[in-house]
Amino acid sequence: MKRSRPEHEGRRGLNWRDALAGAAAGTVSKSAMAPVERVKLLMQLQGSADGIAGQSAWKVAVNVYQNEGILAFWRGNLPNVMRTAGQAALNMAFMDYYKEVASSPWVQKTIIEHSTQEEVQRRRNLAVSFISGGLAGGSATTLLYPTEFLRTRLAMDQGRSKGVRKYNGMRDVVVKTLKSDGLWGLYQGYGIALWGSVIYRLLFLGGHDAIKGELQYFKKQKYGEHEYPMTMTERLFLAQSVALAAGTICYPIDSVRRRLMMQAGVPEKNRKYRGTIDCFLVVFKQEGIGGFYLGIGPNLVRSIGGALMLVAYDLIKDNL
Repeated sequence: MKRSRPEHEGRRGLNWRDALAGAAAGTVSKSAMAPVERVKLLMQLQGSADGIAGQSAWKVAVNVYQNEGILAFWRGNLPNVMRTAGQAALNMAFMDYYKEVASSPWVQKTIIEHSTQEEVQRRRNLAVSFISGGLAGGSATTLLYPTEFLRTRLAMDQGRSKGVRKYNGMRDVVVKTLKSDGLWGLYQGYGIALWGSVIYRLLFLGGHDAIKGELQYFKKQKYGEHEYPMTMTERLFLAQSVALAAGTICYPIDSVRRRLMMQAGVPEKNRKYRGTIDCFLVVFKQEGIGGFYLGIGPNLVRSIGGALMLVAYDLIKDNL
């Protein structure tokens, strides 16, 4: 039987249930989508991968299988799972934390005073959902960015044998990066990643939470005080919609940050991009708007994993 808990439990601190539910949901979804994620990365960063330019997602997948074997689709998945589990846990925990500690008091002061109490509460919930989602994303990215860097470098490291590949594992990536670029090398592209994460999580987590709250509000208006929980179909449709929207809107930012990541270890005078703004300008000038959306097809498929994470998080949390 599901244990009920007081409404105030977990407030004014990071709730372990939010963290545990987020970590479990993130681990399952990312491991399931790992093959799609690797194909997406190879297409997105095709300028850094040999023999990828101009190939379809199917052709890239076939080449990975033929040249590197089936397990190659999960190359870099360990740091990805570490990042995703940690990020999902922190995102969910921080989001509820920011709702109570940071967002709510500020939003309360900005709500129009002449609205009804119910309308004030509704507007407050909407604003808090978006603000706390963005803050949670920025916090998690800051703490876990090096694991995202490791994931990208390992996923782009092609070859069946260790002698062909540049890196022999996570430790090797860390050692070589620290040796060539120092600690900052693990944070290549962090600036744009931080902004991208805030915007993405504001849309992904905040949008999901806000729309879910609106749906429950309209159900209450229609059915009265009776409790009508969301159906599984409603959960999946909502989660998939926000995952697709957030992923598509923020994809150019993701492309730029990953291109900057790939410059770690390259002498500054030989780097193609001098920084974030220069990367945007060079890509637009040389590749057009399409250059920012390389690999968008696999990314849309990959959004299923994000949707499953949101649904799994709600279900796991409800039963803890």
